[in-house]
Amino acid sequence: MNDSKYIFECELNNPEQVKYRIFAPDSKVKILYWFSRDDIPKQQKEDLMRALVHFDDNCGGFYRYRAYLLAAEALSYFPESSFGDAIVKQLLDWSYLYFGWQLFPQPLVEAARNTLLLTDKIRVIKAFEILLRNTPSRLTLQSAAVKLGEFDAGNKMAIAALILLLDVTKDKYKLRSICRSIGKIGVGNQAAISVVVDLMETTEDKNLCCEGITTLGKIGCGNQTVTIALEKFLQINRGDRICSDAAKALLLIDSGNEVAKDALVFLLESTQEMYLLIKAVEFLQEIDSQNQAAIKVLSERLKSCKDDCYRAEIAASVGRFDRNQSGIKEALIEVLENSQEYSLLNLDNFALFSDNESYLYRRVIMHLVQLYPDNKDVINSLISFIEKNLKISIDGCLSVKPNIAASSLAIYALRNIFFHTNFDFKLYQKFLDTSIRYLQVEQGKQPIFEIGIAEAILQFEPDNQIAMSILIGMVQKHIYIGTRAAAILVNFESHYQQAINILVESQYLENIGILLEYIKLFPDNYLNKIAKEGQTTRVVIDEAINLGIQNLLNWIEEDKQLLFDSEYKILGYMSFEEKRFCQAWENLDSIKNKGYFPQIVKALKGYLTENFYYSNSSRYDEVYQLMWDYSENMSYQDFYQAWHG
Repeated sequence: MNDSKYIFECELNNPEQVKYRIFAPDSKVKILYWFSRDDIPKQQKEDLMRALVHFDDNCGGFYRYRAYLLAAEALSYFPESSFGDAIVKQLLDWSYLYFGWQLFPQPLVEAARNTLLLTDKIRVIKAFEILLRNTPSRLTLQSAAVKLGEFDAGNKMAIAALILLLDVTKDKYKLRSICRSIGKIGVGNQAAISVVVDLMETTEDKNLCCEGITTLGKIGCGNQTVTIALEKFLQINRGDRICSDAAKALLLIDSGNEVAKDALVFLLESTQEMYLLIKAVEFLQEIDSQNQAAIKVLSERLKSCKDDCYRAEIAASVGRFDRNQSGIKEALIEVLENSQEYSLLNLDNFALFSDNESYLYRRVIMHLVQLYPDNKDVINSLISFIEKNLKISIDGCLSVKPNIAASSLAIYALRNIFFHTNFDFKLYQKFLDTSIRYLQVEQGKQPIFEIGIAEAILQFEPDNQIAMSILIGMVQKHIYIGTRAAAILVNFESHYQQAINILVESQYLENIGILLEYIKLFPDNYLNKIAKEGQTTRVVIDEAINLGIQNLLNWIEEDKQLLFDSEYKILGYMSFEEKRFCQAWENLDSIKNKGYFPQIVKALKGYLTENFYYSNSSRYDEVYQLMWDYSENMSYQDFYQAWHG
């Protein structure tokens, strides 16, 4: 490969007749090596750089950008190129500036920023410094300063730019962002340290103060000015979140600092905010896992605490320091067995934990399993908890409801314990019998939990008919979670054929979600295996996928019209049609078979217009990202033909 013409064989508007080796998957390394060779005439290298920089793909610009980015990488091997300054400037423009009616597409921005790390470093630093001096945009100034500081550690101009921004900015949210930027590149810089210390000491905004403290923890390692400032701050502020942040920052720069440790211990003793208690314990345990003052304070607090939620967290906190402390395991088991349901809805302070039906049970079960994963008392208490909920469900008491979510969590926890620990057969059988009975009693109430429990049972008893029938019923009855059940079934050789048949038979014309899930469930090599064993099954699956693809393409055309429908815009963004399309849209990422790419490219290209950008910029961005991904996985010839087909 000695000739630039061989590398860049092309003919404008006639890509099907030539090879376009620059876009071949294995060509990049060879081309960069070619640029590094001393025996290649400079003029040939210059000719290839010119061809790459001026390449016009005539199909959306996707391959034009790839050619240009390749030229930028080649610049690090051929820095004397006359195109060098222009290439680096273009990379910066794509990374930080605007054009016409929109921002540069995000995939291009990310690719350009990544390429800045691979091209001629000297030119990049110079170009960044020019950009910092000339840009009128504070946002660009901040972004470029961070990038320059990351690219050239300790660059004084980059740090000075951020200090200037901190001085002239009034908006508290922007000030917090600038602090975070200083935290990325200002390590050890005394000017940056001084200005952030001043901000921490003078601002009246607590959130901004916390951001300043966090920044000092990142840039002030070993710095006496920072240590003194944070110690002084902790003497004034005690017992709240800002005290916690300051103590953590101080310990990051001075891991043995007693002032910081004392502040965290005081927090454990005094705070009524569980979030702060948990975070303080986690941090103290990391830096001083045998802190006796913390153990003593928490143990005393546990004796007097009456609230079940706090008792559980305080007991677990002591356990993190020393799980063998007397009464810790017993306290957690007592809370699990005797507590009334403690719903998150009644705990305003615990909004951060969200997502589970019952915060208390979830946390207690997690603590028991983490601290005592092989303890028989813990296992028996978890089984008893499940049985108690079963009894409530069977008795049908209207005043007390079984906690299905927490019981399911207990079953999952026991499943993990038995997977990794050897126990006597009676204890194992007790768990399995309880899980099966639970599945029978609660059948049909919470399908999503039933699937997980059925899977847990099958992992121990692959031929359990009760669990198997539950999963088969899910596939037949529930559209959205049916594929999850099918994915479990196909893992068992004796049932994969049955799972496939049920999936195929249960499809409706308008339902493409599950159809496309076939691609996720069955990798190509698995489909090839099925094709050999049963050609009919493979044909049915292919037909199902083709149907799904065709429905998807039809809906794309509907969606294009919908975005310009004035009535649709008035009625709102998430109409029924929009929701239906979104369901289809989510499946595009699951299409891995390259044979479908040309159809999708042809259907999607109509989105990439100025009108569509103004009508729905988020849809434009989604489509552009998809097309970018397709262009990286298709030959230029195939993409070009699909674009113009």
